[in-house]
Amino acid sequence: MIEAIKKHKRIVAAVVILILTAIIEIECNYQAIRHGYTDLDLSEYITEKNSLGTEKFVVSYAFPQKNYIKQIKLTGSFPKEQWFKIKVTEVNPFGKEEEKTYSDTVNGWFNDYYTDISANVTSLEIEIDKPKDAQLTGVVCSNNVEINKYRILFFVMAFSMLYLAVFEKKASKKPERFFRSICVDFWNVDYFFCTACKKFLG
Repeated sequence: MIEAIKKHKRIVAAVVILILTAIIEIECNYQAIRHGYTDLDLSEYITEKNSLGTEKFVVSYAFPQKNYIKQIKLTGSFPKEQWFKIKVTEVNPFGKEEEKTYSDTVNGWFNDYYTDISANVTSLEIEIDKPKDAQLTGVVCSNNVEINKYRILFFVMAFSMLYLAVFEKKASKKPERFFRSICVDFWNVDYFFCTACKKFLG
C-alpha cells in the first residue's frame, strides 16, 4: 500500500490538494449552504429625505428575526464616486446585538455595487447622498453560494508549493521555474474566465 502511494505520489498529492481546496471553499460558503435563501428585495423601502440641506436616499428595514446577510447589492446610477454608509444591528456569537457601520462607495462607472456583510442582522439602514441626476433603483440582500475562482487558485497554488517544497527536491532547488509556471497558469485561467464572461454577457 505504501509503495503504491509512493509510486503514484503526484496523483495522490493532486487529489489531496483538490479535496483540501474543496473543504475550504465549502467552509467559506457554510452559511450560504446552511441558511441560503432567495434574494431579499428591499427596493420598495427606498425613500428620500433632506438632512441639513442635503438630499439623501434612505433605506431602512427591520427583520422579523435575525437574518444572515452575506452581501448587499445596490443598483442605480451616480454621476461620480462617493462614499455611503450602511448601519446594521448584528447579533454576535454570544447572542448579543451590536451596532456596526460599514462604509463603501458608488461611482459613475458601474450600475451595481456590492458590499460584504457576512453577519446575522436584525435591522439595517442605508444612507447615500443624492447629487443631481443620481438614481437608486434597487437594494437586494443575498446569501447565495458563490464559488470564488481566485480563492480556489490561491489555495491550489499554496498547497502545490508546499508539496513541491517538501516532497520534490528538484523543484525546491529551482523554485523560480515553478513560480513562473504558476504565474503563467494563473494568467491563462484568468484570461479564459474573462473571455468566457465577455462572450456570455455579449
